Amino acid sequence: MVFSKESFLKLWTLGSKVLITNLITNFIGNIDSFIIGKVYGINPLGLYSRAKGLVNVVNSIFIGSLNSLSFSLLSKNNDNFDEFVRLHKKIFSYSFFLLIIITILISANSEAIIISLYSEKWRESIVFLEIMIFLLFPIFTNAFSSQTLLALGDGSYYLKLFLVKKMILIFVFPVAYIYDLKTFVYSYVLLSLTSCFIDIYFLSKRLKISYKFYFSDFKMVMPISVIAFGCSYLTRKIFIEQYMIEQYIIIMFVSLIFSSVVLLIFLELFKPINYIKVRALLINQIKGLIDKNK
Repeated sequence: MVFSKESFLKLWTLGSKVLITNLITNFIGNIDSFIIGKVYGINPLGLYSRAKGLVNVVNSIFIGSLNSLSFSLLSKNNDNFDEFVRLHKKIFSYSFFLLIIITILISANSEAIIISLYSEKWRESIVFLEIMIFLLFPIFTNAFSSQTLLALGDGSYYLKLFLVKKMILIFVFPVAYIYDLKTFVYSYVLLSLTSCFIDIYFLSKRLKISYKFYFSDFKMVMPISVIAFGCSYLTRKIFIEQYMIEQYIIIMFVSLIFSSVVLLIFLELFKPINYIKVRALLINQIKGLIDKNK
C-alpha cells in the first residue's frame, strides 16, 4: 500500500469539516437546556428535558438507523450520479412518509404516553412533547442531507449548509429572556422547521431535483394524518377517559391502535403513491420471511 498525499488531503479536508460541524452541533444541541435552566429554573428544565428525551429516543431508533443505511447505499453509488439520485429520492420518499405518520401519532397521544411512562407528576411535559415531536422533521432532513453530501464527498457544501442552519437558530434564544417557556419552545420548534426548507433547497440545487418533489408527501399524507390526530384526540377525550380514568397505559394503547386504524382506512381510500410503494415493499418482505420459514 503506497501513501498518497492527494488522498490524505482529500480525506483530511472532508474529515476536518465533519469535526467542526460535530463540535458546533454538540454546543448548540445543549445550549437550549442551559438557557432554560438559567432563565426559567430547574423544574421547567426538567419538564422540557423529559419531552426532549422522548424525541431523542424516537430519533435514535428511526433516524439513527436511517443514517447508517442511507450513507452505505448512497456511497456505493457515488460514481453513478443518476443511480445516486434515484436512490436518494427513493430513501427520502419512504422515510419521510413513515416519519409524518409516526410524528402525528405521537403528538396525538402525548398525554397518554407521558403519563403512562412517567406518571402523573410529569403532566406538564405533555404540552412540550406535543410540539417538540415535530423537531423530528428538521432532524431527519438535516441527517439525510448530511449523509447525502458526505456520500458525495462534498465537504464544503456540507459545512456551508450546516452553518447557515445553525446561524438561524441563534435568533430564537433571546426569546427566552422576553417570553415564557411555552412561547420559547414553540419559537424554537418553528424556527427549527425552517431548516427543513434550507436542507431541501440545497439538496435540490446540488442534485438537480425539483424542489416540489420533497413536498409531494404533504399533499395527501398530512391531511390524512391530521384526521387521524383528531379522531385519536376525540376518542380519548369523549369515550376512553370517561371509563378508564388513570388507566393511562390502556388509554395509550387503545388510542394508538384506534388512530392507526383510522389512518390506514383513509390511506386505503385515497392511496397516496408512497403509501402504495411502502405497502408493496412490506408485503414483499413479509412474503420473503414466510417463504424462508417454510
